[in-house]
Amino acid sequence: MKNQLQRSVSFPGDPPSECMNARNQNLYFNDLSLRRIIYNVASICTVLCLILMCSVQVQAQSCNNIDDFSAASTIGPVQAPGTWYVDRYAPNGFFSPSFDLGGPALKHSINVSDGAVNRLPAFQSSFYNTQGRKYDLPAATKTMKIDLYVPSAWATSNKREAGFWGTAFDGVAAVSGDPIIEFSSDGANPRFRCYETGSGLWVDLGLPAGFVYNAWYTLETTLLNTSEFHYKVG
Repeated sequence: MKNQLQRSVSFPGDPPSECMNARNQNLYFNDLSLRRIIYNVASICTVLCLILMCSVQVQAQSCNNIDDFSAASTIGPVQAPGTWYVDRYAPNGFFSPSFDLGGPALKHSINVSDGAVNRLPAFQSSFYNTQGRKYDLPAATKTMKIDLYVPSAWATSNKREAGFWGTAFDGVAAVSGDPIIEFSSDGANPRFRCYETGSGLWVDLGLPAGFVYNAWYTLETTLLNTSEFHYKVG
């Protein structure tokens, strides 16, 4: 069993709006893979959002509700039930099932063709350098997690690579928190990190003991009864 990184942080506040590296440079993009998404229903509603600063593949795990990406994901431009809809700016690619890494996965990709200088004037601010899709989870969702594939190229890219974002709502449907876990190697420092909504700061988690590249890691966020988000990577 892999050793795990864990951290609890409080909320509320606003999430960061930029997707830049430590040198304030625009990011250029590859692929992300997700193997599965799982979520538990129990308290406060969340919106799941996959954000790519690079490229990624994601797999799916065991809880109440599982999407293992063995079937095609429904995507759309606007919020709708059962749909992955645009968050900030539509990524260049977002589909499942992808078999690039063997089993079925969700492949989420962005491309330099969607960089700031190539976008329409209304979308040229750094806010739109963060490109992803959201998926609405059931009301009273308390826990969500994904499997994220971390390739060796991320070790030296000196960029923010991929993030697992959520949006929490309170009892009157107002946004109350923005839980985020991401992998970044900006500043020549590869690590997982989480977002502290209350302070507006990133909190470095480092890497789990025994960490290796070209492997899958589970990113998990849980809403605690203490009004904190508990983050875990392992």
